Amino acid sequence: MLVQADPDIAKRLLPPSSSDKTLVSFKTYFARPNMFRFDWKSSVLDRRSLPTTRSREASIWSDGRTIYKWMPTVATRDDSFTLSASDHLEMSIMEARSSSSTAVYPLISMFIKEANVAISFADILGRATELALLTEEAVDGEMCYVISANLSGAPWTIWIAKQRNVLRKTRTIYSYGSFDERVQTGVRHEVIAEETRSDIKINEPISRDVFQFRPKLQTHDLDATH
Repeated sequence: MLVQADPDIAKRLLPPSSSDKTLVSFKTYFARPNMFRFDWKSSVLDRRSLPTTRSREASIWSDGRTIYKWMPTVATRDDSFTLSASDHLEMSIMEARSSSSTAVYPLISMFIKEANVAISFADILGRATELALLTEEAVDGEMCYVISANLSGAPWTIWIAKQRNVLRKTRTIYSYGSFDERVQTGVRHEVIAEETRSDIKINEPISRDVFQFRPKLQTHDLDATH
C-alpha cells in the first residue's frame, strides 16, 4: 500500500526559452486490490516562477466498485469542476491525463494492471536498455543511485533509493512537432519532464474514508452522479 506521496512534477516541464512552466503537485493512495485515489493540482508559472492561473485540486478515485472523477469541466473557460462516476478505468485515466499533465498514468498503471491504456510504466522500466550508473545523489535527504537509461527510445534519468529500492525521481526529454517542420527549420522542440516522489509509505494502513472521498462543490460546479 502506498499511503501518500506529495511531490512536485515537471518543475522544468518547458525549456528555459519558453515563457511559462507547468507545475503539478499530487498525492496518491493505493490499497490492494483496486482501491486508489489520485489528487492533483496544476498551475502555470511565469519566468519568475509565479502562478499565472488559479488552480483547484482535482481527483480520480475508486472505492473498489465505482470510479469517481472530480476534474475541470470540459469546454468551459471558467474554473468549474464536474463530479462524475464511471465503470471504465482506462477511459477515466485517459480523461485525467490532460489536466494532470499525464502525471496520473505512470503511478496508477504501476499499481493496477487494468489501468494500462497501452503498456504500464512498470513494464517500460523493466525493458530499459543502455543502463549506466552515473553517480549517487540525495533526494529529500535520502541517498539514491542516479541511473541513465533508454526507455522506449527516450533518454531517462532515474533516481533509486539505495536502501529501500524505491523510485524517488525521474527526468526525461520529450520531442514534439512534425518531422517536416524540424527538417525545414532545423529547430527541435523539446519538453523536459521531471517528477519527484516524496513521503513514500509502504504497507501502512489507510482509512477507508480516503476512498469514499466527496469534494465540496461550489455554485457553478456540476454533480453528474445523480
